[in-house]
Amino acid sequence: LNELDRWSEDMTMERVVVIGAGVGGLVTARWLQHTTQMAVTVLERNAYVGGVWKYANKEESTPISSPMYANLHTNLPKEIMGVGPYFPFQPQSRSPSFLAHNAVQRYIEEFYNHFKLSPCVHTGANVTNVTRNLDKWQVSYSKNGECFTVECDGLVVCNGHYNLPHIPHIEGISNFKGVAVHSMTYDYPRPEMRGKRILCIGAGPSGVDIASELSVVGKVVLLSCREDRVDRLRERAGETLCVIPPVEKVLPDGAIQDVQGGIHIVDTIIYCTGYKYDFPFLDDTCGIDVIEEGSVVTPLYRHLFNINHPTMALVGIPSKICPFPFMDHQARAVCAVFSGRTALPSLEEMLQEMEAEFRTRREVYGWPSRYGHMMGSLQWGYQDDIADWIGHPRFPRYIGELYDYCHAIRSRDPFGGYRRHNFAIVDAGVDELGENTDMAGNSGGEKAE
Repeated sequence: LNELDRWSEDMTMERVVVIGAGVGGLVTARWLQHTTQMAVTVLERNAYVGGVWKYANKEESTPISSPMYANLHTNLPKEIMGVGPYFPFQPQSRSPSFLAHNAVQRYIEEFYNHFKLSPCVHTGANVTNVTRNLDKWQVSYSKNGECFTVECDGLVVCNGHYNLPHIPHIEGISNFKGVAVHSMTYDYPRPEMRGKRILCIGAGPSGVDIASELSVVGKVVLLSCREDRVDRLRERAGETLCVIPPVEKVLPDGAIQDVQGGIHIVDTIIYCTGYKYDFPFLDDTCGIDVIEEGSVVTPLYRHLFNINHPTMALVGIPSKICPFPFMDHQARAVCAVFSGRTALPSLEEMLQEMEAEFRTRREVYGWPSRYGHMMGSLQWGYQDDIADWIGHPRFPRYIGELYDYCHAIRSRDPFGGYRRHNFAIVDAGVDELGENTDMAGNSGGEKAE
């Protein structure tokens, strides 16, 4: 019997602690309160809810450590950004589909208030240690200079994965004579960046955005990306932005050499290289490991349940997803399992399924091991499987259709132009509206035929 079998046979899960009050933590708390009789406590280290979506100027005396930057806009439209049809972004005829960060933060706060989650959320509570003790979890945290420990039957970890920057090793980096920082420190094109020669390493959404912003003020801005993307991005980059292949090394004189032999002189390196999974508060008794240089969390059943101790779930681990509805589905699965309405397989079966999926990713898709939680187009099958497993309706089809369409227009116009498009959900289908005339404001207003 695994732990949940013992709970369903002998005991009742009475108390659940949720770590983190970002979207993952809040939807988990909402569904636990709505569908179970369990007491729910949410511990959030910051003084606010919302997780990474809370923006603060990084020049303030007590800056928030966050990947958020001043001009960040979503790379998915609000029509599929909501947690689900039960709580969509409020339709506003003059509101663009691709929102600024503060609009997303406002939506999260509206969710928090609408579902009256304040009584169960403790802000300023920094979790310092989690220990497994017999059939209980011991969660220690500090708040207002005092230390506390709470005991619970179930634990849901929702601390996100934008806390520990990933900085890849570059041969000879000690030779570099300029400034090298991670994109977590970036806020906006500061005056001191004017006239600089800047290299952005990594061409994910943030890397492309940051390189585009800096190209307005920098003397030279280079964007380093995978070789298979160089030509496509070069075709779409402006005159002030140069796309180069991956960096190979830093030469003894401090110059940058790419893998095709190109030599580049820069003053500043910005690593737009993502983040590592990090759970500094979980001790060895929790049975969770982070491997592949911080890119894979193991062992997890369906990227969600701790196989060693299934009364722990980790919501929001997968990447390249439609995040809010994805985490909402995961939260529903946690409630279904913790309440006993849905049963987990045996430990051996969960391990076999996890290993089979990783093997498929390597052998069928040809993905490296570090892509263990990357979803992309796999997310739709994953979500259908979760929904069928717990007896919940599947994702509305329009979510996948619009997600895939946005991926296509982002590939055609990656340097921000795709955000001019506007959409509307009509009878669970998608209509495209006219483009914005500027990113600050209004929809064109004409329905596309």
